[in-house]
Amino acid sequence: MSCRPWFLAAYGLLALALAASCVATWRLAAEHRPGPLAPGAVDLVDRFLGSVQQGDLKTACGLFSAFPACDPRGYAPPLRTYEVFPAEAAVDGVDVPATLDGQYVLFSIAATGTDYRIVDVIADPSAFSGAPTAPLIA
Repeated sequence: MSCRPWFLAAYGLLALALAASCVATWRLAAEHRPGPLAPGAVDLVDRFLGSVQQGDLKTACGLFSAFPACDPRGYAPPLRTYEVFPAEAAVDGVDVPATLDGQYVLFSIAATGTDYRIVDVIADPSAFSGAPTAPLIA
């Protein structure tokens, strides 16, 4: 009597169990995959830059009161293009990188309960090579 059919059946059941385990693991991992970090902070920066680009200083100043164009003597420099990138974890909030007319800028964002507020805007930190970072919009 040959044992070959038994071995084939056992290997077949083992392959099915392995496939079922892989599918269950994949589904469980997909359910626990982290989402983007602070999408509200990214939306805030996008709204701010959109309002600056459109010349809507009332909205821009409402989103970032330290914006120099909010001073009655100030004006908003023209902004032709911008791109906002996903938020990154920071020590006391999140940082939202962006490019403004091709120049790298970092928005420091703090959480205020369920909302976010722009704390500071910093030009390309690597451009200062060890010197303290200066605000981009001063």
